[in-house]
Amino acid sequence: MKDNYYFPHDAESMNDPRIVKLINRYKMSGYGVFYAINELLRIQDNYCCHLSLLKMLARKINVNHQMVLSVVTDFELFVVTDEWFYSEDMCRRMKKFDLNKCKIEERKARKEAANELKIKLELLREEAEMRHKEKEIEKEMEMEKEIKTIVESKEEKKEEKLIESPEVNEEIAKTTTTTTTENPNNCLVECLNFTYPPLRQPGDSKKWIAHVDKAFTDQMWLDIVGMKSGLGLLFKDNCVVLKQLFKDQVILMDKMETIRCPSDAKRYFANCMQSGTEVYARLVKNLKEILSKKDPYPFEDYDPKTGIRRVFGVTIPAWAPPRPDCSVRWNVEENDWTD
Repeated sequence: MKDNYYFPHDAESMNDPRIVKLINRYKMSGYGVFYAINELLRIQDNYCCHLSLLKMLARKINVNHQMVLSVVTDFELFVVTDEWFYSEDMCRRMKKFDLNKCKIEERKARKEAANELKIKLELLREEAEMRHKEKEIEKEMEMEKEIKTIVESKEEKKEEKLIESPEVNEEIAKTTTTTTTENPNNCLVECLNFTYPPLRQPGDSKKWIAHVDKAFTDQMWLDIVGMKSGLGLLFKDNCVVLKQLFKDQVILMDKMETIRCPSDAKRYFANCMQSGTEVYARLVKNLKEILSKKDPYPFEDYDPKTGIRRVFGVTIPAWAPPRPDCSVRWNVEENDWTD
């Protein structure tokens, strides 16, 4: 019940001599008019009412206006000043009620303010954590750049020493002499086409997959890449699928030899997930196509979260085509479906 329609009621009011006189004159109808007047006062400002409103009240409760006016003026139940009247008993009772109401509202306001402050502090803490993570990633990238610069400078020095070494010069001289003897006209061409053996060994074609898997175990890095990609939950809920799509991208672009450590995989994947690039658009398109398929492997035990496929306990490679029907099994030796 709303507090606008509530006011404290005295259970012993019928024993009040003033109420006894009221009932003796107007019976219980006068008692009802008395409380109707109190209800009217309750909804007025400062619990004070103008005498002109008594006519409206009389029409509303279907009694004589003179009777309503008599209840107000003849039994000392109300205080009448000029054209206004009020009840001292109601004002006394409502004062305590209003004080309690104000205390409750103040406690409620303080509680709401405390909740709002708590929410703001949590948001600030989350923002601080994200900034801290971004700074750590930036420091890691800067450190990798410095290490890469140092390694490149060392390799350049090794290359210069190798070129200046007597053994290499002797080998070049022998090659030049042989070429001149066989065909003097091709001497210049052979010298221009001569290439030194590569000083940097290419990455292991089998280890780059492990580097990619290792990179995707760094949840902090994944959170930052996902936040910058703008994909939101689409990125967070499908990291396993994106990892497989990224591996396909590495094979497609023949970047296996460039991934020599997890940091190389992180850097390449972060570049692929930059919004607005062709690679980003292709990866997102392929991801949505995979998610739109209801069951890409209807005849296999397929886990969409991990991407693992199995048939009778045998793990099927990711590159293998879907099982055509229930009559075939995966032949590990031939790497194909056989009867």
